[in-house]
Amino acid sequence: STMFLSFDYDVCAEYIKRYLDVLRHKSRDFVYLFVPEKHESGRYHFHALIKGPLEVEEARNPWGKPILDANGHQVYNVLGYEYGFTTAVKVYSNAAIGYIAKYITKQDAVPPNKKRYWASRNIPKPKVDYLEMYLPEYIEVFNAAHYKKQIPGPYGSFELLEIHGEEVRAETQE
Repeated sequence: STMFLSFDYDVCAEYIKRYLDVLRHKSRDFVYLFVPEKHESGRYHFHALIKGPLEVEEARNPWGKPILDANGHQVYNVLGYEYGFTTAVKVYSNAAIGYIAKYITKQDAVPPNKKRYWASRNIPKPKVDYLEMYLPEYIEVFNAAHYKKQIPGPYGSFELLEIHGEEVRAETQE
């Protein structure tokens, strides 16, 4: 039965790779970032940011009424994805970036030693600036952040902060 395939990370990852191959062959202007998430039920699903000619249709309820998101924007279904259910919305703010970053940094999002995201090679790379701060300055920056997440790593930990829509990664050195 295909009903339980969404519990298998490797199967889900293979389906996403197949779909990305289809999209890449359709357009060179396609830019994407796909991030897996394991739901509380144990099923895997993917969140994505996509720029490019994606084929969609307006999602409608059984009575033909348009389905809208919490902000009143039209929800779409992605055409051509054959491996499960899809929804898509147009992005109107940078909030989606933090939302995706949350899933990339989630500790139990994927099994150990498995891919945490799929990104197109033509995705714009972030501009990185380095700044050394004394502790009082850092505390002021930390307190101003709208979103905070501490992520343990193999060489210590770092914090992901969002300040006025800008993402800041703070590494502590001992």
